[in-house]
Amino acid sequence: MTEREALLEGITLLAARGPVTLPGIAQRYGLPVSRAWALVQTLLRRGDLIRAAPVPVPRGRPRTGFTRPAEPCALTEGMTR
Repeated sequence: MTEREALLEGITLLAARGPVTLPGIAQRYGLPVSRAWALVQTLLRRGDLIRAAPVPVPRGRPRTGFTRPAEPCALTEGMTR
């Protein structure tokens, strides 16, 4: 597994616990925000992350949050309206 894939997997697992922000990802993994953004864009394109509600921060404007999409329920999977 490459370092990039390991980071992508780590971000996905972190986002499964709750919304994450770009500065939070950058700080946790010791990355520049631009590199964190590139990784998040990859996960958004793959469908592994979606934009979440803004995350409040102690000072300043709320940050854009990212989270894992909800898993389809086994009872409704494949059903159409």
